[in-house]
Amino acid sequence: MRPTSKGPRRRPATVRWWLARTTVGLALTFSVLPIAAADADAPGAKRSTVYGASVQTALPQPSALELRIGRPESLDELVNRLWLAAADLSGHAVHNERPQITRMALADLHRKLCGGPCAVRAAYVPGEGLYLDETLRPDLNAYHQSILFHELVHHVQEEARLHAELDECNRWRLREMEAYQLQNQFLSGIGARTHVMDPGIPCAAGTAHAYQEQR
Repeated sequence: MRPTSKGPRRRPATVRWWLARTTVGLALTFSVLPIAAADADAPGAKRSTVYGASVQTALPQPSALELRIGRPESLDELVNRLWLAAADLSGHAVHNERPQITRMALADLHRKLCGGPCAVRAAYVPGEGLYLDETLRPDLNAYHQSILFHELVHHVQEEARLHAELDECNRWRLREMEAYQLQNQFLSGIGARTHVMDPGIPCAAGTAHAYQEQR
């Protein structure tokens, strides 16, 4: 018979080596967890699920136009940046100073431009400047910002004497077509998920370029 030992049995060296390696691996794993948790709670961190695992994803980078417009501290500075952007996107040179901007109550705006209630929110009148519904917030709202941009395009067109050789009606219509096209280009450039449509008004009642809400 094989003699039996009453003392504790010793594990083979291979088993002892495997246990030691496993213990070290678990210790390293748990030591990393607080760091990973801190990364997950970092401000601005965005996470997605890939095959059941939560991983951090890269945030979208702002476009060149977004960086150019930025977040100015005043409406005055925003108008200046939009005015220059309108010149660049249209390809028309800027010669003189930017137009005067007048913010006014919507009812007053309607009386001035339409003689009563209408859908106008902003307008550019050559020789007078730009009129803007005071409830619009181009500093916070991308669509409102594009309305201001649209009217500044008209000022740039007037300075460049775009289609000056045409009659007033056709000159107005062609300038509106370009302004709507550039407005959509602007919205796309700042990452806005919206677009506008040219209502196709055949002729202006006057010289004003009035931006109307689409209904």
